[in-house]
Amino acid sequence: MKKIYILFFFCFHLALLSAQSPQELYKEGNELLKNKQADAAILKYSRALELDSTLTVANMNRAKALMELKKWSEAIKDFDKVIANDPKNNDAFLGRGKSKFEINYFESAILDYTNALELNEKFAAALYQRGIALYKVNRYTESLNDFEKLLELQEISLENESDKFTDLYLLTGNCYRLLNDFEKALTAYEKAKEKTPNNPEIYFGRGSIKFSNKKWNDAILDYSKAIQLNPQMATAYYYRGMAYRELKKYKEALIDFDKVVKLDPKLSLGYITRAYTYAEIAKYKEALRDYDKVLNELAPDDAATYIRRGFVYVETAQYEKAVSDFSKTIALSELYKPYALNNRADAKRLQKKYEEALKDVDESLALDSLNSWAFMNRGLIYTDMGNFETALSNLNRAVEINTQLPNPYFHRANLYLQRKIYDKAISDYNKLQELDPTFKSKVVEKNKKAAKKGFLGE
Repeated sequence: MKKIYILFFFCFHLALLSAQSPQELYKEGNELLKNKQADAAILKYSRALELDSTLTVANMNRAKALMELKKWSEAIKDFDKVIANDPKNNDAFLGRGKSKFEINYFESAILDYTNALELNEKFAAALYQRGIALYKVNRYTESLNDFEKLLELQEISLENESDKFTDLYLLTGNCYRLLNDFEKALTAYEKAKEKTPNNPEIYFGRGSIKFSNKKWNDAILDYSKAIQLNPQMATAYYYRGMAYRELKKYKEALIDFDKVVKLDPKLSLGYITRAYTYAEIAKYKEALRDYDKVLNELAPDDAATYIRRGFVYVETAQYEKAVSDFSKTIALSELYKPYALNNRADAKRLQKKYEEALKDVDESLALDSLNSWAFMNRGLIYTDMGNFETALSNLNRAVEINTQLPNPYFHRANLYLQRKIYDKAISDYNKLQELDPTFKSKVVEKNKKAAKKGFLGE
């Protein structure tokens, strides 16, 4: 009996639907959509369209309901039908643009927003959305232009909409920052703070300007404020960690990088930067663990990370593994090939495979003739081979190319000391300490004393 009743009710409901006109179904759909019942609204609009396929307003509102349910591709199909029937419907262009944006079709979304603006150049929502889409594809100058037009519209003609786009000054500031106009960016961020003083993105943006200007402590303060407002903001932890690292506050840096990895376990950059920091303080086991995580699981074809892991293998005297990693980089990337060849040469030098090492460093210099590191490494190879004149010539060239790099001064000073040219050794050690007082400080001071003793002995 119960089954018969249900069947009767279902048939009766269908009869009621069929008795309704498309317009009535459309209006019922609107009420349902207004009351946040998107699924039920879609059924009404679909039935209305079955009865009258020319009722494009039903397509329009069904598309809006589909957007509520994040069914972007289906929404796009409905917007297509609306636009085909009404090519001057700028709301349909806006909706289709938003739907495309959500599935990362940014360039196509920009075209839709542009079409909407051609129909109405003061269409604020389209300006706003196009500005964001342009920002997404790194077209910052065009993005900034849209945001500035919208700011002008808000000030002049949209008196009741001044609070609608509350992040507009933030977005404007971000564009200025990424275009390296830091003064205007800071002004925009200050205005953004007036509207939304507790927006962590403002402090992150301002911190990034200070970071770019190497004001590490000031950057840390802003990143800390951003983290206070949003403890889940992985990017703020990352850049604060980078600022700490620049200040050689490795403990604090590692705490921040730990947080980055915890918040985003699949972000390879978090592991890479933490590994690099571990390597700087000679925690090679920990560094290798992170590099292995990246290369074994997250980014197995990351050429740059093979170079970095190769460095650690060199530092831990695992030269065959280092050669293997540098060879992997050479196979993966033309961009990194000169540097990988140079570093493979150094690993082979340490294995006393001098002819192979020279072949690699020569090839590296053929690809990049102004690589001071390669000249320095070739100088070290010739030093180990006992060819001191050629070694000195290469070390001189390394210094000429980059006068601010401490490493060639160190190795040239050691060569001078070895050859008992004490005054030049002392001069190079002095220059090295001027450039970087922390560079192998104990070794440098010891060798410098030996050079002075030898010089006085003469």
